[in-house]
Amino acid sequence: MPSPVHRKIIARGLVAEVEHCADCDIMQLHIGAFTLRLKPVVLHDLRDTLSRALENLPPGKTRDAHNDAELRSGGSCH
Repeated sequence: MPSPVHRKIIARGLVAEVEHCADCDIMQLHIGAFTLRLKPVVLHDLRDTLSRALENLPPGKTRDAHNDAELRSGGSCH
């Protein structure tokens, strides 16, 4: 019989959720139906990369995710 998996949701937002598996120390980043399995060090690098991307947006292009109806509607540029 396989051992139980010990996963816990450690963060949740409007469009994403992060789970941590204590057995294998892997983070699962869920964005809708899309899931990435990442080591914590990779998730740290992804956070840093996304932060730099947001810092480099033109002025006025950043938004508060909790008040953005476009996020919930799945808006697209095309």
